[in-house]
Amino acid sequence: MNSLDSLLYNLKIGKEELALISPGSFVKYKDEKDVSSIISLASYNGIIQKTKKRSSKKVLYEFLALKVWNELLDLYSNCNNLNFRAPKPLGIDEIEDKKDQSLFMTFINGYKLKSLSTLKRSTPVKIKDQEEPLPLFSACAYHLGALNKIKEIEGIYHTDYDDRHIIFSPIEGVSIGVIDVENSCLDKKSAIRESEEIYSLFEKGASSPKDKESIKSWYDLGYNHLVVPEKNPQLSKIIEKLETKYNIKFDMKNKYINDVRIK
Repeated sequence: MNSLDSLLYNLKIGKEELALISPGSFVKYKDEKDVSSIISLASYNGIIQKTKKRSSKKVLYEFLALKVWNELLDLYSNCNNLNFRAPKPLGIDEIEDKKDQSLFMTFINGYKLKSLSTLKRSTPVKIKDQEEPLPLFSACAYHLGALNKIKEIEGIYHTDYDDRHIIFSPIEGVSIGVIDVENSCLDKKSAIRESEEIYSLFEKGASSPKDKESIKSWYDLGYNHLVVPEKNPQLSKIIEKLETKYNIKFDMKNKYINDVRIK
């Protein structure tokens, strides 16, 4: 079984390798005040460098959690008329200060839920298998209902699931995504509670009682019509595949990698 230090070493990625994926330099990107991470973006093909003061084991946990979310949402995208996304982790790197750790991942385009109101509510969103485009908030509610159902079926919860960490892309590559999954764990009750809390927050953006009713209708449609791959939860198979690939034991319920508790 791989030690954590050995796995960290194997996951290290250098600038030369990144240049092959996304030519160009990284520039700092910041749209939130008082954030705990420094975000840099290489915009040619979309790679994020997330740098944060924390232990290397915390970075490793986020790398593995991202792998789980990314593969899980890909599976659901493949059998539904909606697209779900999470960043794909690419590698880990240290910068000069050993307390600062960098994680490289793919970039997800779109708008955070908290920023959705900056667009016109009438913005048309074309969804596969829908004859007519949907208005912006109805389309987002449709996706959000399905995303929350995935979380509940699989029993995966974010721990910081709010309107900053859900990305909706209404125009190019229509989809809904989840970011900043570094503290994700497994627990069905917590997943259900998160779903209820985020929907309550989202519906506050309704412009009228009629709009609120429409949003709820589309949310329920997305929630109730989700197709589950092979009609069974997929998370255990994804984690098992991850454990085999990296020769580790990954316990997402209790936040252990091998016998090390990640705090």
